[in-house]
Amino acid sequence: MKRLVTAFSLSFLAALTPACIADPEDGTATADAGAGGTGGAGGNGGEPGGGIEVPVSGAALALTFVSGHLGNYWDCPREANGARAGEAGAPGAPEFAGDCADDTDCGSISNCEAAMVMLEVENETDGALSDFQIERIVLVNDDGTTEDLEGLGIVDAETQAVPAALPPGATRTLRLDFRGPARDPNDDGNRFLRLEIRAGESAAGTLETPPLFSVPAVAT
Repeated sequence: MKRLVTAFSLSFLAALTPACIADPEDGTATADAGAGGTGGAGGNGGEPGGGIEVPVSGAALALTFVSGHLGNYWDCPREANGARAGEAGAPGAPEFAGDCADDTDCGSISNCEAAMVMLEVENETDGALSDFQIERIVLVNDDGTTEDLEGLGIVDAETQAVPAALPPGATRTLRLDFRGPARDPNDDGNRFLRLEIRAGESAAGTLETPPLFSVPAVAT
C-alpha cells in the first residue's frame, strides 16, 4: 500500500511540473509548446497549440513604422512585382503607356522608383542580432485582396550598408526594399502592408503599416 501511495504522489507532482524542451541552438530551455504561446507586436507569432517552441527569453524584434511608399513603375513596368514572371510568357504582364520596347531608347527615366519601407527595429532579446532578412511582405488592397511582394533586401537607413549586429536593447532604423505592385500610380486606394522580418533563425518581428501610396507620376 505504501508503494502505491508513493507512486501516486510522484505522478501527481510530474503532472504539475511544466515540461521543457531543450533548445538545440544554445542549450536553453523553452516552455512547453503545447501551452500555445502567441506572439504580440514583434513576437514570433506562434498559434495556440500549434506545436511551436516559444523561447523563455522571448526572442523578438519590436518594429515601429517610420515611413514608406509603394514605388512608381510607370517607366519601368518590368521592375514591378510579378512582371518578370509575366514577361516569360505567363499571362498578366503589365502594360503601361510609359512602357518601352526592348529595342527602344527611352531616354531619361523619371517615373521609376522602387518601393520601400523604413522601420525602427528594437532588439528585445538577450543577445546581439544580425543577418536581417525579409521573411514576407503582403500587400492588402482596398478591396481586401492580397498580393505577396518580392523582397529585395534590407540596409541600414543611415549607412546604406548591410546592417551591423544589433546589441540587446538597442534600436536602429532599417530600410526594406521590395518590388511594388504593377498599378497606375494615379489610381491609388487605401492599401497597406503586412510584413515580417527575421534576424537569422533566432528572432522575428511582424507589423501592419498604415495606408501606403505609390509615388506620384511626373509629366515628362
